[in-house]
Amino acid sequence: MKIIIMLILIAVLVICTSTVYFIINAKSHIDDGPEMINNRENELPQISPSSSAIQQEKISDFYTEFFLADRWTSSGSHKFCFRINRDENDTLTVYEDISRISFPADDSITENLHHILTEHSLFDMNGTDKVTPGVAPKYQKCSMTVNYDSGKKLEFSINNNPHSRWAEEIYTLFADWFADKGNFTLYPEKEISLPLRIDISYTADGKTISYRTMTSADNCHIIKKQIYDDTLGKNICSEQTALPLYYFEKAAEIINRHNLVLKYDFSRYDHFAKDYGNHDRGYYGMGERTDRNEKDSDSISFSLYLKFQSDRTIDINTSKESELSSMMPLISELLEYHNSVL
Repeated sequence: MKIIIMLILIAVLVICTSTVYFIINAKSHIDDGPEMINNRENELPQISPSSSAIQQEKISDFYTEFFLADRWTSSGSHKFCFRINRDENDTLTVYEDISRISFPADDSITENLHHILTEHSLFDMNGTDKVTPGVAPKYQKCSMTVNYDSGKKLEFSINNNPHSRWAEEIYTLFADWFADKGNFTLYPEKEISLPLRIDISYTADGKTISYRTMTSADNCHIIKKQIYDDTLGKNICSEQTALPLYYFEKAAEIINRHNLVLKYDFSRYDHFAKDYGNHDRGYYGMGERTDRNEKDSDSISFSLYLKFQSDRTIDINTSKESELSSMMPLISELLEYHNSVL
């Protein structure tokens, strides 16, 4: 009997001790709460307090207007007015008001739109209303209003930045989305003329292979191929042949398949240097540039010169690996086709 009583007393003592420890420990965590939260925030991507509450919400309607210096539509407009709201039949619909185009919305555009808003911390501007009167059109009012199913709202009006990254991303999202639905209005007019001249040069693994179209002395159109070996310091291949039938048409198909002309035209502005020297620095919109001070590669480079019947020229010359890695599908396809020709 004494043993049973002793066991009961020990059990009660253990329970009481555990309870006291739990209370003390809980109070310690409550007291240290802000510090623990701050430490946890340091381990995660920084999101403003106003955006964290909205981060997982679903967009119910959206409106923005802005001007972009380096984006334009088939009609030449640089001004854009994008809208998502319900039409007269209560169907959630996507609009671009200046071009007067629309199409029923799907989850992809609202989800990708929300990603852009959070990625660029636009919620930090919630409630901002700072617009300077009398400035040039490209700096005039830029505004945005976003409503969420929960009732939360993002709204601001500011002076327009004609080179805004977030605005360019929103343009690309809507332009690509409408194009997927068969409407290409938000893109510039497509280059429909054929190339008249194509020069290609690619260096890798110590060799440079080049193809060049030209007109011979007897007025024949030819293509010339050369391979230069850096180790030997001389050409190890040099040959030429008459241009095959439909050569320029097939080359144009490859160029158009990789959307080269549009990316080239849209990539002139350097967001790091804030000038139009992006092409001079070896960037042509094919890759994702993340390093302002990226060095040129010592072992790989690519150049491409195109002259079209319309007098448009494309002049690419880069040794930037971030650009070249994204260009490789285009480079490979061009080299494969030219290797089959010569």
